Amino acid sequence: SGMQRTYTNRQGAQGQGVPQNGLNTQNQVNRAGQQVAGQGVSQQQNQYTQLKQQATGPQIRAIASLNMWIKGWVILARVTFKSPIKNWAKGNSSGQLASIDLMDASGEIRCTMFNDTVEKFYETIEVGKLYYFSKGVIKTVKDKRFSSLPNDFEITLNASSEVMECPDDGSHAIPLTNYNPVQLAAIEQLAPDTTIDVIVILGLVGDVVEITSKKDGKKLLKRVLYILDNTASTELTLWSDEAVNFSIPPNTCLAVKNVRVTEFSGRSLTASRQTRFEISPAHEMVEHISQWFKSATDEELASLPSLKKAYNSEGMGSNTPLMSIKEGKEEAQRLEKPFYFRIRGTIVMMKHDDSQALFYAACPAEGCSKKVVEQDGGYFCERCAQVYPHMQPRYILSLVVADYSGRAWCNAFNEVGELLLGVDASQIKAAKDKLKEPGDSVRLFLCFVHRATVFFSFSDSE
Repeated sequence: SGMQRTYTNRQGAQGQGVPQNGLNTQNQVNRAGQQVAGQGVSQQQNQYTQLKQQATGPQIRAIASLNMWIKGWVILARVTFKSPIKNWAKGNSSGQLASIDLMDASGEIRCTMFNDTVEKFYETIEVGKLYYFSKGVIKTVKDKRFSSLPNDFEITLNASSEVMECPDDGSHAIPLTNYNPVQLAAIEQLAPDTTIDVIVILGLVGDVVEITSKKDGKKLLKRVLYILDNTASTELTLWSDEAVNFSIPPNTCLAVKNVRVTEFSGRSLTASRQTRFEISPAHEMVEHISQWFKSATDEELASLPSLKKAYNSEGMGSNTPLMSIKEGKEEAQRLEKPFYFRIRGTIVMMKHDDSQALFYAACPAEGCSKKVVEQDGGYFCERCAQVYPHMQPRYILSLVVADYSGRAWCNAFNEVGELLLGVDASQIKAAKDKLKEPGDSVRLFLCFVHRATVFFSFSDSE
């Protein structure tokens, strides 16, 4: 009939009956629904509900109990995410698809719809609301890279599937979001691409920067967040619209749902379109982290292990000691070999003249950053043994860093350069290429208005 059907009775814990209806008597209900199709919507809903209450049927199952071998299941779940509709084409076939993420007190599961089912359900389903789902097909997840949920199964809705809204009157023990937080120090033990939840303090919000993809040369927008808890600190990268629209202020306790562990110059986190942020939700770890941050001293915050290294060097690790410049140099002299340490200091000079460029021409291939040379109208990479039509500018900065004990020259490579300057090296090159006169220069204004601790790691054997 096209009406929105609503259950009015309450659901208890797993093992209690669905609103005494049973989708095993669904044919009876459907026939009855057809008989009252010409009546008013309110009266029709009441009759439908009465029929539901008269029948006996299957029990509501927990999401965690679903698998391919269960038949006649019904779940009551909250919609936590709804993807945009995507158009697809393969050979002579084409269509559209969309997915939603469902959650109950036991877990989460992805639900996908195609073509006609997109038309049938997509517009009626709203994020945050409760729905009964039934008669879908349960399948194993073929590629975990495309699902951020901790579930080996997923649901596909088809023409016979049913989705019915349930009143959210507070009688159902299904939270708005269910967090299973992992402490930051523990992500060093997790495999790359693992999807996790974290509850952290947002330490610093980086600017939105435009970078060039090494894979296809496309322009991408990204923003880096610097996060910490009482075990470690690391980076969380946002992309595209999520990077542009992020507006949460620093020093906020933040719960982050569905972020992916990445392994590049240490361990960090990357957000996806399934990632969700919530400020100080009702969770015991929120109070714990908030109280720790309020009472922590600057020295305690500075001594937190960093999971993200400035660059990969043998001997660099999260336990690299925090020292003054003078102490680090003395220790290196005593050991008579390069010694890696961290300092808390200030950049007092950045060398940039004809003898020291800010960037170099690097290979654009994924995973290769070797210097290239111009050849045959392109750029030749000796490591890849290939000529590319374009190169990738990458920072190589020469800095003087000072603290209370002295000064030291440091090298900063591409990732640190982007952090310090706030722009991609390709943007600096583009500005430099526009200069008309030999004496012209690129002016880059840096403004830091925040309370932060920044670490530079380097070796000094003098």
